[in-house]
Amino acid sequence: MSLYRTVLAEGMREDLCALLNRDILLRWWPTLRILVSTTVCGVWEERFPQLRALADVPPAQPPARRRRHHRGPAAA
Repeated sequence: MSLYRTVLAEGMREDLCALLNRDILLRWWPTLRILVSTTVCGVWEERFPQLRALADVPPAQPPARRRRHHRGPAAA
């Protein structure tokens, strides 16, 4: 996600074409739009109405953390 945030905010045209995937961008836009500046968000949503249509979709919840099971010292 941090790659997308950086490329959206600072990427050159070549970076956008090489590093962004349309389906991934659409899937993660509700979350990405709150991670980038309002200016970046506005520019992208103005250019791509598909992104603007996702403005009211709540951001994705982070995946649940898996609990690590502590393994005691190995039995000898």
